[in-house]
Amino acid sequence: GRRAWALPVAAIAASSATVGLALGLAEAATFATVLLLLGGLAAAAGLARRDPIVGFGGAAVVLLGAWVHLAVAHVHALDAYAAPVAAVLLVAGLVCRRRDHAAAIEPAAAVSSWVAYGPAILGLGLTALLERIDHGDGIHAIVAGAVGVVAVLAGGSRRLAGPLLLGTVLLVATAWHEVLAVPVGVPQWAWLAAGGAVLVAAGVVLERHDTGPLETGRRLADTIHERYS
Repeated sequence: GRRAWALPVAAIAASSATVGLALGLAEAATFATVLLLLGGLAAAAGLARRDPIVGFGGAAVVLLGAWVHLAVAHVHALDAYAAPVAAVLLVAGLVCRRRDHAAAIEPAAAVSSWVAYGPAILGLGLTALLERIDHGDGIHAIVAGAVGVVAVLAGGSRRLAGPLLLGTVLLVATAWHEVLAVPVGVPQWAWLAAGGAVLVAAGVVLERHDTGPLETGRRLADTIHERYS
């Protein structure tokens, strides 16, 4: 029964999509909206049928529609164009991790959190940070910081090493740039004194715990390797 209805439904959907695309060619914004709708439907169908070709094909159409909308709105920031790509990569990573979990694949053979979520975090966060470094508005720093915070929270709560460490690095890099970029009028000797005080405090803490920096780093790496995926 399902196969008898499948061909007519597919034919109607294809003809409707063709007509919609043809009518939307007259205006770029309308054409982009049509691409978003058709791509979203195709991506949803691919996820429902577990067909990666249909799913990624629909995601590519969604990306094209989003980029056309951004171009029509005269948006030139690179992180705005990277955001849809990061969303697609994030969904792909979630699907891969869920598939491995459902199939009860061994952790050593499963897709790691670095591969599943790293491209999405770096794709959006690093692009926003680079835009900020290239004399961009403060909103780019907010985007980079937000990506870092979400990555750290997700990595810490779900024991994912990739998001935790990448989010931490992104947060540190964003904060470091913002501190150096803001002319606070602090003399150079004050920065050196603050850095020396931090180093002395770290040395005191290490000495009181009877350990060294190499041993502490080794213990941290072992803990992350054992408890985080």
